[in-house]
Amino acid sequence: MADGGAIGQASGVRFGLVDHTETRDDRPLSTVYAEHTQLAKAADEAGLWGYHTTEHHLSPFDATPSPSVYLAALAPQTHQIQLGSLVHIVPGYHPVRLAEEVIMLDHLSNGRLQMGVGKGVNAPEHRLLDVDTETVDDLFLEHLERMVGVLEGTPVDGAPIPFTPLQQPYPPLWYAGNAARAAELNLHVIIGGSAESVADQVKEHRRIQQAESSSPLQMRYNPTVRHTTVGVTRQVLVDRHSQRARSRAVESWQTFSQHLTHHFDRTGERSLHDPASGGDAARAMAVGAITAGSPQQVAEAYIELAEAGADYLLGVFFWGNLDLPDALSSFELFVTDVIPAVEASLAGR
Repeated sequence: MADGGAIGQASGVRFGLVDHTETRDDRPLSTVYAEHTQLAKAADEAGLWGYHTTEHHLSPFDATPSPSVYLAALAPQTHQIQLGSLVHIVPGYHPVRLAEEVIMLDHLSNGRLQMGVGKGVNAPEHRLLDVDTETVDDLFLEHLERMVGVLEGTPVDGAPIPFTPLQQPYPPLWYAGNAARAAELNLHVIIGGSAESVADQVKEHRRIQQAESSSPLQMRYNPTVRHTTVGVTRQVLVDRHSQRARSRAVESWQTFSQHLTHHFDRTGERSLHDPASGGDAARAMAVGAITAGSPQQVAEAYIELAEAGADYLLGVFFWGNLDLPDALSSFELFVTDVIPAVEASLAGR
């Protein structure tokens, strides 16, 4: 896998962040983008391995509905951090157009693109993109295959492909949220959950990867990868005063959960997985959606995730109603206190 930042190289565990770029009622989008760009630059300068943006539509949960545009803007402002999507909603794109964007991004980032692919997570957003929820699984595989074909140089309607990705045969492909499905497709994956849940998901991912190592699907994608990365992410708030961190996280979760469930609240539909824990921050902490506390407490939580088998540890630092100073302060403590503690613990075992 590409080099990225230096942090984590010694322990064999990499560190990164996921950034939803939530909208704010009290500031224009230009300020939102500038603030999140500042966080991405801080992660780049700190030596983290990866930065992953997301794709959601017509929702306060995500002000970057075009990951390609946003990553293209971040590319010249960063230097070593890997830039990824988590994920491009593949059925919502024409596969030729998406492949061309991947090639552009790979060159604009000087080979730092980590390409997230997925089908999207909820029916309301599928409808916004005119994607049939009944056939979305098949459409995802069809578009993924056609996209990869273009990246590999397969002509389209007799037209040769005039350019190729900088990374060969193409940038690494990632999936989100479903470790078992990622294993079937030989994709790197980023998941969530408690340490116990992560351990189960990692075990299942590795079992499928080994059992189906010769299957056509697994041999088709990420052909140079035989051991995929399993990352885990959660909302993070680090403060020297643990109770202050927890209180602020509870407050911020209210805004975050409203953003996250925006389309379900709008349509009256129910989410199958209740990712917002019903808006209950205490429950979100219990299931591993939030880690808030002192550097030592947060480090202990991440050590558990590494021991559960995750080899890529990520956090969401700028979420809910947290302001940029909140996010940067939390992130800086993560870099200066949490990561060294995690690395020291892992190095000693």
